Amino acid sequence: MEYGKSFPSAVTVMPSCQEASTSTSSRSGQLQDSSSETQVTTNTDATAQCVVEVIVHPGYEAEFDRMEHKLGTLIHNIVPLIEAAIPSVNDLKTYIRRCHRDLKPRLKDANSFDDVMEVIEDECSITNVALLETIVNKYSIQDARDMILAYQTHLDEFCENKLTMFCDRQLKRLSSSLLTCETIKFVLKWNPSEHSLSSIRALLWKTFKDNQVEVVVIKEGNSIIVTCYAPHYLMESLLVTARDNVDMLKEMGLISLTIGYYTVYDEHAIDEEVKSLMKKLEMVESERDDLLEENAKLKGTIDTLESEKENSKKKMAKAMQMEIDHLRSSLVSKTGIEEMLIVVEKTLTEREKEIDQLQERISLMNIQQLKETSITLRKDQSTQSIDPPKGPVYVAIGDCKARESGDLSIKKGEKLEIKEERTNGWWLARSLDTDQEGLVYISDIKKDEESELSTLESLELFHYAMTKNVDIPKIKEIKTRSNVERASHFWSLIKQDSVLLNQIRKEHGKPKAIKWYDDGVKLTSPSLIQCQEVVSLLTYKHRDIIINESSPDVVFDLLPVLLQNEKVKHLRIRYTQLTQDCISSLCNLLANNKSLVDLFLTNCSIDDKSVADITNVLQTHNNTLIGLSFLDNPRITSVSAQSLSELIINNSTLTLLSVRRTSISSDGILLILQSLTINKNIKQFILDMKHKDTSTKYDNYNIIKDRVIFY
Repeated sequence: MEYGKSFPSAVTVMPSCQEASTSTSSRSGQLQDSSSETQVTTNTDATAQCVVEVIVHPGYEAEFDRMEHKLGTLIHNIVPLIEAAIPSVNDLKTYIRRCHRDLKPRLKDANSFDDVMEVIEDECSITNVALLETIVNKYSIQDARDMILAYQTHLDEFCENKLTMFCDRQLKRLSSSLLTCETIKFVLKWNPSEHSLSSIRALLWKTFKDNQVEVVVIKEGNSIIVTCYAPHYLMESLLVTARDNVDMLKEMGLISLTIGYYTVYDEHAIDEEVKSLMKKLEMVESERDDLLEENAKLKGTIDTLESEKENSKKKMAKAMQMEIDHLRSSLVSKTGIEEMLIVVEKTLTEREKEIDQLQERISLMNIQQLKETSITLRKDQSTQSIDPPKGPVYVAIGDCKARESGDLSIKKGEKLEIKEERTNGWWLARSLDTDQEGLVYISDIKKDEESELSTLESLELFHYAMTKNVDIPKIKEIKTRSNVERASHFWSLIKQDSVLLNQIRKEHGKPKAIKWYDDGVKLTSPSLIQCQEVVSLLTYKHRDIIINESSPDVVFDLLPVLLQNEKVKHLRIRYTQLTQDCISSLCNLLANNKSLVDLFLTNCSIDDKSVADITNVLQTHNNTLIGLSFLDNPRITSVSAQSLSELIINNSTLTLLSVRRTSISSDGILLILQSLTINKNIKQFILDMKHKDTSTKYDNYNIIKDRVIFY
């Protein structure tokens, strides 16, 4: 039968009968021209298995490409319709997960609509748009349904009309008779991409789905397949003969030889192994060259160090010898002086002790005299129902109502005695008008420069003026007087001269590197020595530590000492750049800390990586921290939203979280709000006022509104 005459001129059919499992493949230029006709003789033995090879002309490449473009156009037109129809991206993701459970891992990383559509596109193929069709039906998108129907109609026409012309009616008849359960091999006379090759395979499979044939599509090659039959009892002899003659077969261009399930020779596998070995050899040679170069550098460095070592030894020996000679000469001349110095030193020590005792007695006399003077000046005052202030006096800047039970309501101009200063800014005060006590915030009050001096403040100012180098002429003049006159003269002078009083108050109130409070300490630009001194003086009541405007190196050295101290409960770091080394040290310490309950990092150059590191350790290793603030860190972006959301979900102890004045977008805020519906332990989630509109539009906002605070 002449098969070639019934095919178009663009294809050539080359069948081969496989009557056993023995096949050989060799190089050959015997593939005929695509325009020629070929006669095919097919063995109709019931045991034969035929392979029909169809050569597809490059002219048909455009036809396959156009079909792929049809799919791309379909998806491009449907995407905006889906985006407009779905209630939310999360709803779409949930529906897809239920339809295709195998897509769950990819959907987990899809945070936007475009990411979800990319997963859908990857799941669709040129002949299978079932997922797309399911989504369109779910959301009742009629226009999209029409588009899919038109595409499927075009696909059927393409497979029925354009592809079947490759094989024509004779191949159809052949596939239904001689090719039942057989193989058709399509050899493409061009080199398509892997994606295009996959689409072409799908189209050809669809064309022959009604025939019981296997369709194989390969790229253009330069080989022919020779299939032979051999009786089963000769297999062992055939294997021996093939192994003996494999060298001769290789000289004739053998590519591969397979007998049954045993591969005697495969040039491609050998080539791949050779290529792999060559790559490894190149890598080894490259590493060897690098090692030789590095070895040469190290040798040069060692030689240089040895030379410097010898020079240093010589210089040290010379310097030591000169020092020994000098000490020997000095020792002779100073032997007599040493005895005299010992006597003088003893005398000076005794005199210093006497001076200290006298100075202490004088100071006590001055303080007693100052107290007596203060009492004398107040005797003439009428008896008042409210006790006079004993501590510093402040005045209210404006009206402020108490927010909680322990707060003090104040009015503008109202004078307050400060009884206790605290690190968190809430000071315990007593109203000099109502005699009521409560907490006031430091930003609502200021120092009363016109108030009368309290006994405590006068003592503080006197001690400061007499012990410090105060650059005020009148104070310098007082220091020239006798110890007995200093206190009384200082008291009368500051009572009469308000300008001098304000000047001393201003000098005394300048920011200090270390400021102690009743509940903690504040360190502003401290040195390492000052930090060590503070740590040594911490007691059980100093629970709050504030580090302000410090260097990263000081913070790096100070953190281990503070966080290993069980007394420290609240740590606030402000206006200090925390490097990655500082963050790493902080995370390591948080993993083992069991006492810290608040960590506030304000304007510390915190970025997304730092947030990820801190939240990770709080999820896995820390269960004591209850307050966390990233206030005023604009380098924190929406990338951190995922880390913060996971922290809220997985951490059961945190009750306060602040992300004010960061760069987290509205989408990131919504992601965090979703996690608040899962974890109800967060009592205060603090946001900027600009996020209020976005937050109130969140579907479940009413559930969490009492826990979201806007500033």
